[in-house]
Amino acid sequence: MPGLVALCHFCEFHGPSVIMITQSIRDCQVPSADHPSKPDKISPPCVPDHKMYGCNKLFSEDQTKRHKGGCEGCWSLSGPDNFIVSNDHGGKQTFASSQTIVNTDLMNLIKHAVIRSISCEISANREGPIIFSDPTVSSVLANNFFLKDSRARGFQRYYSIIVVMSEREHLISNWHNINTAVSQVIEPLQNMAKDKYNLETKTLMDLKEKCESLRANTFNRRRGSAKAARNLKDLTMDPNIYETIHVQFVRILTSLEKSLKEKVLSGQPMKSSVIFPKASIETLLKILTQIGLPNFKILLYHLLSGKTLQIKSQIRHLSRKVGESLCIMLPNNLIRNPSYFANLVLATNDMEDIFPQLIVGPEDSSESQYVFNSCSCHKGLTCLHCPHMISSNFVVKFCKIFNNLKIPKTIQEMSIRSFGEMILLQSRVFVKIKTTSDKKIFLNKNGLTGGDEEILNFFKLFS
Repeated sequence: MPGLVALCHFCEFHGPSVIMITQSIRDCQVPSADHPSKPDKISPPCVPDHKMYGCNKLFSEDQTKRHKGGCEGCWSLSGPDNFIVSNDHGGKQTFASSQTIVNTDLMNLIKHAVIRSISCEISANREGPIIFSDPTVSSVLANNFFLKDSRARGFQRYYSIIVVMSEREHLISNWHNINTAVSQVIEPLQNMAKDKYNLETKTLMDLKEKCESLRANTFNRRRGSAKAARNLKDLTMDPNIYETIHVQFVRILTSLEKSLKEKVLSGQPMKSSVIFPKASIETLLKILTQIGLPNFKILLYHLLSGKTLQIKSQIRHLSRKVGESLCIMLPNNLIRNPSYFANLVLATNDMEDIFPQLIVGPEDSSESQYVFNSCSCHKGLTCLHCPHMISSNFVVKFCKIFNNLKIPKTIQEMSIRSFGEMILLQSRVFVKIKTTSDKKIFLNKNGLTGGDEEILNFFKLFS
């Protein structure tokens, strides 16, 4: 569930209610003049001319049939059929403020959050920030406050701003920033309401008249003729108050989205995953492009089976960067050193050549940055004495992940780490098998080859 922000109010007649709720929508796009809608489909009513995302949700029949109850104090946009809209074309989303939530499936969830924030989960002085959550659904950060009103019981009305998100950890980690942003909404409201209150109660006589009027209203209410609460526009003397609140709510939602950082984890975080600060999936993809798939398979096989692989560069940090990127596919050396792999040899140009080797050139060079030499003859795959690729299903599956350009880089890295952990789990099973015949049965059942057996034998060192 995407985050949303709502302004709530305790109405003396209707109880806790939502005045205005701001949410982000990322569903569809209004057809433009270049792409007219089909004639057999009726276009939604009141659709603006400019691009907007999620229009089907905003102008669906479910929205036009929403409940139009409440009073003037519970309304924000002159009823539930109006919206305040801001477009974020970079994020391809629309921020819409309305009387009720656009996604009707969340109606009960928001109603429950409003009741808890105003009537149940309150602090000692009934003002200030609080947080509560239902771990299976959502978490809510609420900031309750009073606004002065000379016509209200006790000369003040009770309001709350709630921020609802499904990620509890993200809400807590941004507690300070959210409170600061919400306080910047509350303080101007309180100041404007106080100015209005001072204008209406300049003298003690005015205040006395207000008290008598309040008593009369109380008596009339018991007889069924009480007046409704005043709208926030009247309370703050600002006819554009909801547009201002909308802009501030959009800033809160935008800051929450920008501060949400996703970290690649292959399922449950495991100690076998190697995390290096300079590791990069882009580096591996660049190596694959420049040395070609056949040489990349030889490089992968030597890496995964524990055979020596030299990474040579005149610039030390470049060879280390390549080494750390290759380690994405290796398990963690938990026993000896979590950042050391004996089969990866980092060398400079003045050191002896060890084959196969990957030569790393400068990044700004006009020539290929990566050159792969399988042996000293430099004939590559045509040489009869050079080490060639031994059949390995593990290597083939890794290459399929690298060659899948349709998925994002983040998903590619997650898939690579997940597959590496799967090999590690299979090696832990393989190490328990004692007889040669049982090992062959295990390899055949899992569709593995002799080359895969060498990879399992290397991975079992880390089990």
